[in-house]
Amino acid sequence: MAVDPCKVSVVIPLFNRVELTRQCWESLCAQAEQPFSYHVLFVDNASSDATPQFLEGLRGSARPPVEVLRNAANVGFARACNQAAKASRSEIIVFLN
Repeated sequence: MAVDPCKVSVVIPLFNRVELTRQCWESLCAQAEQPFSYHVLFVDNASSDATPQFLEGLRGSARPPVEVLRNAANVGFARACNQAAKASRSEIIVFLN
């Protein structure tokens, strides 16, 4: 497996509560320094509010970089964490709840 140039993956599993997701994202952005040494992996557990639209708006242009994993059903926090860990290519994984 190739290692990501970003040394750290920040994993954020979520379900609904778009307002908290937005606050979390804004806080991460406020702390970001360039060049980015981390990227964010959001795992959406089938949110039914505005969360999918918010995450879609971040895709491709976000700084720090963002990857979004979507689940068709709410698989729970632990499974979402494991899913993101498996998808990560970074040396270090931070689980943010």
